[in-house]
Amino acid sequence: GSLIEESLKKLKYQIKTALQPINMFEALGINYWGPFNGHNLEELEEVFKLAKAFDESVLIHVITKKGKGYAPAEENPTKYHGVSPRRPRQDAEIVSWSKACAECVEKIAEKDKRVVCLTAAMEEGCGLSRFKKRFPDRFFDVGIAEEHMLTYAAGLAAGGMRPVAFIYSTFLQRAGDQLYHDIAMQKLPVVISLDRSGLVGEDGETHQGLLDIPWFKSVPGLIIASPRDVADMEFMFSNLIKNCDMPAIVRYPKGDAPKRLARDVDAPCAPWLKAEVLRHGREVLLIGHGGVISMLIESCNKIADIYNIDPTLVDLRFLKPLDLETLNKLFVDHSLVIMAEESYAIGGIGEQLLGFAQRVNKHIRWEHMAVPDLYVPHGAKDEQLRYVGICCDEVVKKVSEYLETAPR
Repeated sequence: GSLIEESLKKLKYQIKTALQPINMFEALGINYWGPFNGHNLEELEEVFKLAKAFDESVLIHVITKKGKGYAPAEENPTKYHGVSPRRPRQDAEIVSWSKACAECVEKIAEKDKRVVCLTAAMEEGCGLSRFKKRFPDRFFDVGIAEEHMLTYAAGLAAGGMRPVAFIYSTFLQRAGDQLYHDIAMQKLPVVISLDRSGLVGEDGETHQGLLDIPWFKSVPGLIIASPRDVADMEFMFSNLIKNCDMPAIVRYPKGDAPKRLARDVDAPCAPWLKAEVLRHGREVLLIGHGGVISMLIESCNKIADIYNIDPTLVDLRFLKPLDLETLNKLFVDHSLVIMAEESYAIGGIGEQLLGFAQRVNKHIRWEHMAVPDLYVPHGAKDEQLRYVGICCDEVVKKVSEYLETAPR
């Protein structure tokens, strides 16, 4: 025992003499080691071995270069922050939800000088580089400080501006208190552009946008919109910025945004705060919003082909307030309801609608397709959707099970 103690004392002395601590840390009584080259693995292994043998807590300072070893990433670290597999060049007409949303707000800002955009270190991720270039005095990147961003947005709105805060769904979790107290309770017209809502594929477990509906649908006076295509997204942003004096969230998924989905070219968008019946059918009622609508359209076609039943399909569009007036008659007229959403089942819209549906029609059969009580692992988004059971095959399977047991 004494030999080990003596060895550790010598090691401690050697480290303190070889790695002189910065004055600030020394004054605080902190064992500071470094800085070390974070790309020298042999050196780092040696440092970590010494730290394990050391008998006190240690602060190890490591310096790395983002994108090290790949010249394009070293030159443009922001662009290469996250890299997807190389894919064939897409049609120029196809845009991401992030880009479509940023362009929409930019068009509104051209005519309305009250519009300002805020982001928390996600300028490129949220597609705001062009807005920043065009309106530098109306663009605010607050760094990784989501709480500050929403309180700042509240102050801007209180001063007569129309702030749009661009934020990923997973990062809004950090600022729930500010949304509740500083924005919603004050009834301030802040619009939150909620990117990456739902499952996010390769971004990984920590970035899933699955909590915004369960957390924020209970906030009084907050509008939550979920567009299925660019046409509805533009309609929603335009109304929220120009005509609405309430706080709001517009949630949209990661990926490509359809310009017009299940709508005639010249047809206007459905009325404000109203759900939209996309297909009128019988017996089976499919309900969804946002990114799942395209999957439900495919499901309708398969059900019609296999079972000769034309389901009714409804796009909720607005998750708060819910258009219960439209849903009321549909619940009376249908026997099976399948509600699909990219959100946790616990606290989801399906859970909320179930109680209402059973009061309207106590014999209705209800199926809720949502994310179960688990952390969804990393993978491609299609794989994740199948993993949690939100896919066309599952919809068809539920209809099959219903038809096997339902009285004919």
